[in-house]
Amino acid sequence: MDYRIPDARGEVRRDEPCVADGPAAYASTLPLRAILEELTADGIPAHLSYTAGTYLCNYTLYTTLHALALTGRAIPAGFIHVPLLPAMVAARGLEEPSMDLSVMARALEAVLRVITSS
Repeated sequence: MDYRIPDARGEVRRDEPCVADGPAAYASTLPLRAILEELTADGIPAHLSYTAGTYLCNYTLYTTLHALALTGRAIPAGFIHVPLLPAMVAARGLEEPSMDLSVMARALEAVLRVITSS
């Protein structure tokens, strides 16, 4: 963990493992390429990323995969970032990607379709 923005507890972490003595990393167990193909075939912009970042997204992904590994459960797990809503970008004057909520809902349906058919 390495982030400068305080988390919900007001804590800032620097160069700390998500789990003491845990592996350096875990890989998503989602069928990522199949998900990407489904999304782009449906006209939904998407790309693969090999990191959830160093903030709480990474912590969430790591601890989920770590818990699954400890219990030996083979459940597909991963982390999917979604963009901000257009109104959020406009209200803050940001130059960030955005996506309408209905498109995000379609994307989630596509992701679940791929996962359940794998």
